[in-house]
Amino acid sequence: MKTTYLIMLLSLLIFSCAKEKTSPVNDKQLKTIALTIEQQALVQANNQFAFNLFNKSVSQETKENLFISPFSVSMSLSMALNGAAGTTKTGMENTLGFQGQQASTINDYNKLLSGQLQSIDKDVIFTVANSIWYRKDFAVETSFIATNREFYNAEVSALDFASPSALTTINDWVSLKTNKAIPTILKNITPDNMMFLINAIYFKGSWRNKFDASKTSDQDFHKEDLSVVKCKMMTQESNYRSLFNNSFSAIEMPYGQGNFVMTVMVPVAGKTTADVIAAFNADNWKKWNDAMYSNIVQISLPRFKMTYEKTLNDLLSSMGMADAFNSTIANFSRISTTEGLYISE
Repeated sequence: MKTTYLIMLLSLLIFSCAKEKTSPVNDKQLKTIALTIEQQALVQANNQFAFNLFNKSVSQETKENLFISPFSVSMSLSMALNGAAGTTKTGMENTLGFQGQQASTINDYNKLLSGQLQSIDKDVIFTVANSIWYRKDFAVETSFIATNREFYNAEVSALDFASPSALTTINDWVSLKTNKAIPTILKNITPDNMMFLINAIYFKGSWRNKFDASKTSDQDFHKEDLSVVKCKMMTQESNYRSLFNNSFSAIEMPYGQGNFVMTVMVPVAGKTTADVIAAFNADNWKKWNDAMYSNIVQISLPRFKMTYEKTLNDLLSSMGMADAFNSTIANFSRISTTEGLYISE
């Protein structure tokens, strides 16, 4: 019987508050993350992976509002990478942009980044939780477990997958780590499932420039197909880093003390969302951010709530790691010597 190695990726959850009046710009010096030259290169690789993943996702999505967390995907795949070998390992490294890097360098980088992001802003709640759950009679290499415990702070448990309590245990863990925002990640556990590797990210931040709830009102929202709908629109005038060019208008909305931001981009007249997305890449993103300047801006932002779910097998395969999803080719011998191990989802 072929065995299955299952990866579940959990989306980044964002909550924003709009209760208090606008506060002045916070001029405190932002905390920084000290990186070696090697780690700076990995940041650039991560950024490029993020845009590659986003652009591939956009090309496959026709109906839904897209909402993805490249950081979560990268973190999960990095954990699995510690168990890969041969062309499976090479394909995963190339997809993530980690080609030529030592495993120790990648793991050190992920440990540093994850830890620093969770503590860099006391006014923002940002948690990263990793776990590995495996069938109790499944022989897992101790080095794989030890590495993911040390560098990814992964909680590791052997469970009786035949017992209904196993499903409850995993779902309860995800619900706890996401503050009940994702109450259920698994609907069932099949006989072929040998391991679940889970990354959960939870983010909650209040705007640094808070909206005055009394200024929220029903206004017209103009959709891309030129139709108009009524929605609750939050309004304020405040100081933001911004950029205006021939394709879009953009503002950078900081959370907390400003280490985390949400960049809002709106196409100018005559341009579409697709036109803006077509220019999305790491180089342009850096250029746009460098060109932003402080400016008093009046904004109207609709209240919104988004949920999104996507299986990434085909997308990641098209990005270069198809071997990992192929039950006859995949090589995860550094997870277990059990034959037929592959990523099923």
